[in-house]
Amino acid sequence: MATVTGTSNNDTLLGSADFDSFTGLDGNDSVDAGGGNDTLSGGLGNDALNGSGGFDTAIFGSGTSGVTVNLATGTASGGDGNDTLVSIENITGSAYDDSLTGDDAVNTLNGGKGGNDTLVGGAGIDTAVYDGERSNYTITITAAGVTVTTGGASDTLSGVERLQFQDRLIDVDIGDHVWQTYRLYQAAFNRAPDGGGLKYWAGQMENGVNLYEIASQFINSAEFQSLYGNNPTNQQFVANLYNNVLHRAPDQGGIDYWVGQLDNHARTQAEVLASFAESSENQVAVIGSVQGGIDL
Repeated sequence: MATVTGTSNNDTLLGSADFDSFTGLDGNDSVDAGGGNDTLSGGLGNDALNGSGGFDTAIFGSGTSGVTVNLATGTASGGDGNDTLVSIENITGSAYDDSLTGDDAVNTLNGGKGGNDTLVGGAGIDTAVYDGERSNYTITITAAGVTVTTGGASDTLSGVERLQFQDRLIDVDIGDHVWQTYRLYQAAFNRAPDGGGLKYWAGQMENGVNLYEIASQFINSAEFQSLYGNNPTNQQFVANLYNNVLHRAPDQGGIDYWVGQLDNHARTQAEVLASFAESSENQVAVIGSVQGGIDL
C-alpha cells in the first residue's frame, strides 16, 4: 500500500493497481487512484477525484463546515470545496452536519465523527458505518426510514439497508428477505425466529424460493399444527390467524373475505398465511418488536 501526499499547490496524484491512500492537501488537485481499493482525500480546494478500478472511498473532513456529497451526480460541495467524483463507491463525511447520497451501486456511507447527518442510499445494498459499539446508539425504524442517535447527534437515513457498528451488523431494510422471513416466523409460530432458522430461510428466499413455498412448509410443521390445530376448518384457520398474527378478534368483513378466498379455492392456506404476515398491520407490529433492527 502506497501513501501519496500532495502539496499546497495544484497537484496531480497518480496511483497504481495496489491499495493506495491519497491526500491532496490544499490546492485544486487531480487524483487518479488506479486499481485497488483506495482512499482519496482532496483536502481544501476544488478537486477531481477518480477512484478508477476497485472499491474506493472519498474522505471529507478538512473544512470547517459540513459537506454535501452525491455519488449519483458525482459532486461534492461544502467545507472542503467543490469537488468532482468519478468511480467512487464510499463516502466518509466530516465532524459537521453532512448530506451523503449514494448511487445505484453498493455504497458505504460514514457520516464522520459527529454532526447530524443525512444519509441516502441508492438502488444497491448500502451500509451506514458507525465507529462505536451498537449499545452506544439508539435506532428508530419507521416505514419512512431510520434514525440513529448517540451523544446528542442524530442521523437520518433512507434507502440504507445495513448499519455496521464495531461489534455488530444490523439489518434495517424492512422490505428485504430477512425481515420477510422474520414476519413469517412471527405469523406462523407466534415467536421470533431462532438465528439459524432465520438465516436458513432468508437464504432460501435469496436463492429463489418464494414466501408462499416457505409458508407451506411452515404449515406442515408440528409446531404450526400445535398452535393452529391439526386440520382446522377454514373458519378456524382464519380466526387463529387474527388471534396469533394480529393479536385481535377478527372483524366480520375480514373473516368473511379470507374464509371466502379459501372456500372458493382462490388462495391456499399458505398464501393467506403469507398475506397476514406481510399485512401493514403485522409489519407495524414487527417493527415495534424489533425496533433496533435484526442482527446479521
